[in-house]
Formats: sequence, structure tokens, C-alpha cells
Amino acid sequence: MKLADIATSYRDHNVADVLALTVDAAASFFADQPAMLQQLQRRVSSGATVIWVEHDLQLVARCDWLIDLGPGAGDEGGNVVAAGPPATVALAPGSRTAEFLLANRRAETRRMSAPPRND
Repeated sequence: MKLADIATSYRDHNVADVLALTVDAAASFFADQPAMLQQLQRRVSSGATVIWVEHDLQLVARCDWLIDLGPGAGDEGGNVVAAGPPATVALAPGSRTAEFLLANRRAETRRMSAPPRND
């Protein structure tokens, strides 16, 4: 079963208030990314909590709350380095994720302040 189908069935049957997904789900997710994100957003909008263990920083930047574990991987990790909305984590000292989030926020600010293109 694809993850989008799972998210839909949970929403339709009101089975779960918490939906937990892991990195192992990534292959299925990327096969149907737009549908999966839409279903997860519907779950969140209906009051559910979605917990997703993820390494794709583009997806991480779209979350409303992050728990950044690190500072590194394996024996160098396992500690909460930062927690909060992406804007907060972007300013956290010692967070390797912060550097990406800050660059992502700057790029988005430039995009939003750029004059419209007339192609």
C-alpha cells in the first residue's frame, strides 16, 4: 500500500490522531510526493499530529515543527540540538540543519521580494 493510501485511510476512518513515518518510507513517498504531502497536510489540518523522521532538507524546511538531533550521525548524534519552527531552528547554534534552513529562508525572501517576471 502506498503511503498516500495509508494517510487517506487514516483520515477517512479517523483511525489515528498520530501518524508516524520513518525514513524507510522515503521510496514510496517519492513515488507519489504531491499526493502524499496533500494527504499529510489534510491530516494536520484536521488536528492530527504527523511525526516524520526525515533527512530531505527541502521537506524539513516545509515542516511546522522540527526536532533536530545531532550534532552528527551515529556516535556523534542522538542529542536534541534544536527544536521549534524552522525559523527558530535556523538560528540554533550547533545545528547542522540551521545552515540549510537559513539559506532556504534567504532564498525565499529574495524570491518574494523580486519583481514579477514578464516572460
